[in-house]
Amino acid sequence: MMNELPSITSTSYGTANNTGGVGAFLRTANAQGIQLPSFKENIQEARAKKEVKPMSTRRLVRVLVVDPDAKIPTDIALLHDSGEVFTDKDDQELFFDVPIQQLLKDHNEKRLTIVDKEIKDRTEYLEEARIRDLEMTVITVAEF
Repeated sequence: MMNELPSITSTSYGTANNTGGVGAFLRTANAQGIQLPSFKENIQEARAKKEVKPMSTRRLVRVLVVDPDAKIPTDIALLHDSGEVFTDKDDQELFFDVPIQQLLKDHNEKRLTIVDKEIKDRTEYLEEARIRDLEMTVITVAEF
């Protein structure tokens, strides 16, 4: 059964790299040859003293299931979009909330009508997708 799971990835809003702030300041100071050892030591001490809080399991998520095959038109490549859902489940548990068998059956009916354009000398249709061919992404909108 585990071989039949789609690849599952997670992401969250607000994870873009920050090019400003302390990191930019330290890079600029380094580039200009300015030494800030006490500042760096204070940061390391603060990080060492920082208390690790248990991770919250309640979150607002959005689950997407996609057929990543480039031969599939984008208008049918998205098999499932849960919308935003408030849950305490982890990513694997969320997979079992998705009606994957029915989604795959409906998707394969469309997929079998698509001509594989990479084959030039004859008309050949795409094969059925399997569950493991799909990709599921869980987007964490917020954690509580």
